Amino acid sequence: MAEMLERYAKAATKAEKKLPLLPRFVESFYDKKIAEDIKPSTLLGYIEDIENFFKWLCAESIVSSPTYHEITISMLDKLEESDFDRYKRFLLTQKVQNELAKKKKIGLAKVTVNRKLSSLKMLFNYLYKAGDISNNPLFDYKMFEIKKTPSQRAHEIMEKILPTDDDITDFLDFVRQGYKNQIEGNKQAYGHYIKNRERDIAIISLFLGSGIRLVELLELTLDKVDLNERKLKIVRKGDKADVIYFTKLAHQDLIQYLRIRNERYNCDSDTEHVFISAYKGTTSPIKRRTVQSIIEKYMAVYSQDTSRSLSPHKLRHSFASLMARKGNDITIIQQQLGHSDPSVTRQYIHVNSEQMKNAIDSL
Repeated sequence: MAEMLERYAKAATKAEKKLPLLPRFVESFYDKKIAEDIKPSTLLGYIEDIENFFKWLCAESIVSSPTYHEITISMLDKLEESDFDRYKRFLLTQKVQNELAKKKKIGLAKVTVNRKLSSLKMLFNYLYKAGDISNNPLFDYKMFEIKKTPSQRAHEIMEKILPTDDDITDFLDFVRQGYKNQIEGNKQAYGHYIKNRERDIAIISLFLGSGIRLVELLELTLDKVDLNERKLKIVRKGDKADVIYFTKLAHQDLIQYLRIRNERYNCDSDTEHVFISAYKGTTSPIKRRTVQSIIEKYMAVYSQDTSRSLSPHKLRHSFASLMARKGNDITIIQQQLGHSDPSVTRQYIHVNSEQMKNAIDSL
């Protein structure tokens, strides 16, 4: 946890050192993203991508500004889609340092180019929504389509998730008890854990026991929870109403949380959201970034590996993979996860590396 916070602090410091060298509207964009509870490391990536693009604009004389920190909004308003096509070509053909090989290679990977263009797209969307520019060439700009085989997608998922039943059980047990033992010497962390333990366990257990999306969990209200039937009424993408079910374990954890919710968080009759936070006597629905931080906090101490992380989406992946390993029909998994395209669900059905090894060894 301490290492993660240190990384965040370094990223925030580095980003804030760059801001004075960039146009003021970039700082306004940065402040907007901070308010959205985006990770400091992600924000630093945005700033570096914008900085590099502005430097390129000046180097190629696409804008009339002599230096990148003097670029104005009106200059950006004159950019066309063809300018971004040129920048895309530049990213694909520039010589970049390969730190592992200690030598330069030609061009960035397409997935990296997509990420850099996505940063620019967010800036232009921000300026367009604010009414600062009348032209947004990145509104429906086409990124590279990254094609992957089902095996590749399955392998990537398995590297990111809690891959086995035992891993899921161990992680939940750690949140229930092991984490407390690790932080007993830290009074602030210990007090925070004791206050929010039931809530945090219920959140993580529900992700792992239903595959619910983060936005669905954030919007969940008390009237949408049916404890008797172990089901939740949710709103899917496209405002489609749906029902999902949750495991007996998640059911137990949710009941434990609901028993202490009102008194612990000083809820009144108007507090409809299931998951809430209380700060300085004020109760409010729990925020996206808070949920993400909860999961990151426990995983950081659980794994003792700063390179390994968990997120709500990865917990959802873990649930889906568990359903697939239990031999559930693809239609059931698809319906529970709310996938409109069955090919998205099939990535969980694809045989994992251990199954592949066993098949080869049986020959």
